[in-house]
Amino acid sequence: MEQARARAELVDGEFWVVQPAHVRLCWQSLMGFGKGNLSRSEPVYARVVTGRMDSGSLGKATRGMVRAVGGNSQARDPHVEHLHLAPYEAAYLVFDERLLIVSGLEGAPALWEFCRGRWPEFLRQYAVYRAYRRAGWALHSGCKYGADFVLYRFQRARARHVHAPYTVLVRRHDEPVQRRWIALQNQLRMTKQVAKRLVYVSVDDTAVRHCERERERWLAGVQLHEVLVDRWTAENKRGKNEEPG
Repeated sequence: MEQARARAELVDGEFWVVQPAHVRLCWQSLMGFGKGNLSRSEPVYARVVTGRMDSGSLGKATRGMVRAVGGNSQARDPHVEHLHLAPYEAAYLVFDERLLIVSGLEGAPALWEFCRGRWPEFLRQYAVYRAYRRAGWALHSGCKYGADFVLYRFQRARARHVHAPYTVLVRRHDEPVQRRWIALQNQLRMTKQVAKRLVYVSVDDTAVRHCERERERWLAGVQLHEVLVDRWTAENKRGKNEEPG
């Protein structure tokens, strides 16, 4: 039996899943893909407005949105929410999960060329996203934390995400961690304030840059290097009873 697939539409160069059944398919597990345009992450708006989900279990921003629509019958249409996919998410769903078809880019080479040509950072982000997904992490956009991704642990026994312990910054292998020390300190301070740790991942595709057009050959030669960056302070690291020498 052929696997069911969702369909995404290209709207101004962005990937959108608009059919409710296809949106659900992309979020058939809690390691779901994309972000609902009326939700913080998983598209839950339809379940809230139809009474199938208690709004008290939602985040503050989503609860505020639900209250704002109030008695507006048009806004309370359960099918009004659509799912936005980042380029690396759309590519992963097409190539690795085989769960998505993009209208107008049905052939795999067409999608690869489109993403590669439109977003300069696509190759690096896709390689990192794919590697962590295949290692069992749930990745979502880290934009609000000043990073490329946040990494969520997924506990199958509890069937839900738990705290995201890491933010991830993706860079070229020949790109400095930060051009200025103060920029690195700012990044670390932001990361600490949201109880996370910062991971730099450098992507080295020097050996296979000539075959960027061939996805499998390019991926086979890409090397990822991870560096966990922490903020050191003398006060925090010194033992409680230890005096400076």
